[in-house]
Order: sequence, then C-alpha cells, then structure tokens
Amino acid sequence: MTHAASAIRVPGQLARAATVTSLAAWARKSSGLAPAPVAPDHMFTIAPHSMEAFGGLVKTWAKNPETAPVGKHSVESFAAILDAHGIDYTLPTREGCELREVNVSLAEAGVLELRVPAKKMIEASERMLAESEYPLPSYCADVFPGAAPQIDDNLELHRKRVADYCILNCA
Repeated sequence: MTHAASAIRVPGQLARAATVTSLAAWARKSSGLAPAPVAPDHMFTIAPHSMEAFGGLVKTWAKNPETAPVGKHSVESFAAILDAHGIDYTLPTREGCELREVNVSLAEAGVLELRVPAKKMIEASERMLAESEYPLPSYCADVFPGAAPQIDDNLELHRKRVADYCILNCA
C-alpha cells in the first residue's frame, strides 16, 4: 500500500522514467538548467502514461455524479481507487508537503471554485523552477508535434499556469 512517506508508487514508471522527457527539455534553447523532474517531490502527480485514463475517470464522475467518490478520503483509500482503475501516480515526499488526505468535490455549473495553492507548494515549485527546466506535461509533444514553445522565463509561465489551475474550471 502507498504511504505519503514512500518515495514513489508507480508500477512501470521507474522503467519508463528514462524515456519520459518534458516538452520544455525538448524545446528549450541551451539554458544550463537541469531537466525537470518527472514527478516533483512536492506534488501529487499522475504518471504521464496514465493521464488519459485519469481524465477519462474524472469525466465519468462528472457525467455520472452518483459514481464520484465525493468527500474526504485517506491517502490509502484514494490510492485504492486509482489502483482499481490502473492509474499510476506519485505521492509528494518533500517535508511539509506530504499528502494527508484527499478531498473530492463536484463542481457546479455557474459557481467558480477558486483554489489557492498552499504556500509551501508554491515556494517548492519556485525553487525547482530556479534550477530546472519548466516541466510541461509530456503529452504536449503528442498534441502539438513540431510546435514546441520557447520558455524564456520559468517563473512567468509558472504565474500564468497557477492562474489557470487555481480556477478549477477545466471541462
């Protein structure tokens, strides 16, 4: 069973990690920055090869709200849900960012859910971005082949992505 203190729980990711590269690493001019980590140690992440499956699961919950696991869950019980659907993930391990519980909620049309990230997570991301290339999801290269962006300012892009993500209205 996965615990927040464990480094990684992703069957197959360790074998695949060497082949997963960020789109930023592929696109970036020589920057001298290290490649971005596949799974930052301060964030819960879905493995790149499981993103489509996880998106499909979330869409199923949205279309059939009675099937959504709404409410608070222990890390272990939420991990069991993902495991049952064959979704690979990593758990945050950085001190102060360990996952304690998972809260699943259903958005309501006409209501904006503005989600402000935790200070420790923002600071951890800023430190990582000062040393590493910006970790755009690997599926971007599949969706936009040959259209790799030039990322000149990691923190500028980070501010824009935080603005996008905190709204929680992807649908």
